[in-house]
Amino acid sequence: MNKNLILYWPKDGSTENAAKLIAKHLGQDTSDLMPLDLAIDKDLSSYSFIVAGSATVGAETWQKATDKNLWAKFFALNKHEVFNGKKAALFGLGNAIMYPYHFVDHLEVLQNEFLKVGAHLIGNCPIEGYSFKESRAVKDGFFPGLALDEDNQPELTETRIKKWIENLK
Repeated sequence: MNKNLILYWPKDGSTENAAKLIAKHLGQDTSDLMPLDLAIDKDLSSYSFIVAGSATVGAETWQKATDKNLWAKFFALNKHEVFNGKKAALFGLGNAIMYPYHFVDHLEVLQNEFLKVGAHLIGNCPIEGYSFKESRAVKDGFFPGLALDEDNQPELTETRIKKWIENLK
């Protein structure tokens, strides 16, 4: 049986809640939900599809300004063969009001890291319906994954996730 892995960081907040909703709509019986701190030391090679998500919270996520950035550690410890050729999809949480010039910037960081390790990324999303000034993640009118704003548009989260999962399938 093909198994999906849903990786997320940070835990105990909106990112974890979004990951749980993604698992629900992707299929809880075929998906494992795992916070990044637990995934660092695990063998992930058995998963056929990876969904990875993160919040863009302050400069440490887009500038690697602190050692709290577990994604940098995760990719440093995982070898290319774990993700090489596997399909992966990304989701990111941001706050378009407080960080209008960095909305879901961490999606770009995740995109770059997954591409470096040979993953095949799917699931980009158009920027229509979002209100922000800038995002490093946006290329040609698309986010490289699902963008969510739980702080300012929580009523749209589940609908956006459902639509995104339908497109992934």
